[in-house]
Amino acid sequence: MKLKDIGSSLQLPIAIFPLAAILNGLGYFLERVQIKALYAFATLFKSIGNMVLDQMPMLFAIGVAFGLGKERKNIYALNGLLCYLVVKNILIHNQPLEMFGMKPEIIKEAFLNSDNQFIGILSGVLSVAVLRYWLTVKKDNAMFSGIFVSVASMIFLSLVLVLFWPLLYSMLLDLGRMISELGPIGAGIYGLLNRLLLPIGMHHTLNSVFWFDVLGINDIGNFWSSKGIKGITGMYQAGFYPIMLAGVPAMALAMYKNSFTTQKKRLKSFYFSAGLSSILTGITEPLEFSFMYQAPILYIFHAILCGFSLFLCASLKWIAGFSFSAGLIDYILSLAMPLANHPLNILFLCILFFGIYYFSFSFLIRHFNFHTVGRIVGLEEGNYIENQDINDVVTKIIKACGGSENIVHVNYCTTRLRIELKNTEKFNFKELENTGAIDYKFLSNEVQIVYGVQAEHIYDMLQKYYI
Repeated sequence: MKLKDIGSSLQLPIAIFPLAAILNGLGYFLERVQIKALYAFATLFKSIGNMVLDQMPMLFAIGVAFGLGKERKNIYALNGLLCYLVVKNILIHNQPLEMFGMKPEIIKEAFLNSDNQFIGILSGVLSVAVLRYWLTVKKDNAMFSGIFVSVASMIFLSLVLVLFWPLLYSMLLDLGRMISELGPIGAGIYGLLNRLLLPIGMHHTLNSVFWFDVLGINDIGNFWSSKGIKGITGMYQAGFYPIMLAGVPAMALAMYKNSFTTQKKRLKSFYFSAGLSSILTGITEPLEFSFMYQAPILYIFHAILCGFSLFLCASLKWIAGFSFSAGLIDYILSLAMPLANHPLNILFLCILFFGIYYFSFSFLIRHFNFHTVGRIVGLEEGNYIENQDINDVVTKIIKACGGSENIVHVNYCTTRLRIELKNTEKFNFKELENTGAIDYKFLSNEVQIVYGVQAEHIYDMLQKYYI
C-alpha cells in the first residue's frame, strides 16, 4: 500500500466537499447581510454545509477503506467506519490523565482536537491493512471475524494515541510560543507549518496559539474588536488571502489545464468548485487532499509559498483579518475594520501569487509528471479506447488470460483490471496490444492490466462472461 494508493482512495470523499464549502460560505454571507427574511436560508445553508464538513474525518475513513479495498468494497467501507468510531470515541471521551508532567486541562484540550482528517485516514488505511492480512491468512470465509480483529487492533492504536497525542499537542503549543517571538519571520514559519501540519490534522493546534487567546496573542479576536496595534494585529491572518483568493484557484486551474484530455470533461466541475470554495470561503482542503499524498513534493512547495505569503504581508504590514477563513466574504467585511492596514494592497499580492502558482505548478506537474487528479498513471492521452466494441475487448482479454477456466477472480481499481489466474504462464499480453491495453504487471498470481478509465466498464462485461 503506497501513498499514491491512499491519494487515489481520497478522490471519492473529497468530491463532495467543495459544494459543502460553497453552501457554508453562502450561508455565512447571508447571515452577515442581516436581512431577517434571509436568516432562515442562511441557517439552512450553513447547517447543510457544516453537516458535511464536520464529518470530514468519518467520510475519509469510509472513503479510504472503500477505495483501498479489493473485492466486497462495502464490507471494507463498513470496517473503516467501525474502526474510526472506535478511535474517535476512545480519544474524545478519555478522562484527562496527568502524564508527562502536563496539566489535566492541556490533556483534555488535546483530546478535544483529536477528531480530525488524519485520524479518519489512519483509521481507513489500518482497517484495510488488518482486514486484508487476516483474509490472506484465513481466506475469504473469515470476513466478519476479520472485522472483529480490525476493531480490536483499533483499540490498541487508541491506547497508543492516548499516551502520545497529548505530548504532541503540548510540543506544538511550545513551538507556537517560540515562533510568536520572531516577528514577520515567525509569521512565515507559522504559514509554512500551518500547511505542513494539515495532513495530520494538527494545524488547528498551532492555529489556536496565534488566532485565539491561548498565549495572549488572540489575533482574530483583537482584530475584530479593534484592540491591538495597527500593522501588527492581524499579521497571522493577512497572508492567507493571496493563497486562498488566488494561489489555490490558480493551482486548480494549472492542474485542470495539465490533466489528460480524456479526463478533463469529468474533472471540470471538481476543479471549478474547489477553486470557487477557496475564493468564497477560504476552504482549501478539497483540493489539497486531492494531491498531498499523490504528489507530496508539490504539496511541500505549496506550503513554502504559503509561508512566503504570510512573511510578505507581515513585513509590509498589509493587514486584513478574517473571522472564519481567508475567503472573499471575510475580506470584504474586514475592509472597514479600524485595524485593517492597506488591505487593498493585498490584491496586488493576489495577482503576483496567481501567476507564481499557475506557472510554477504547470511546470512542475509536467516536468516531474506528478500524478495529480487527471494525470493518473495509465490514463495517458491516446490510450483511451474509442470506437471499439467492448465485447470484442473482453473476448480478447479472456483469451489472453488462457480462457475463462484459467480465471479465478476479477476485480478492478481506478485504471486497472486485476485478474487472478490459476496458471500465470498462460497469460499472453500480445493478445491485448490492439485492445487499448497500456501495460501490465504481476503481483503473485494476479495480473494487473492497465486500461485507464475504461477499466470499470470492461470489468462489468468480464463479470457477465465468466461468472
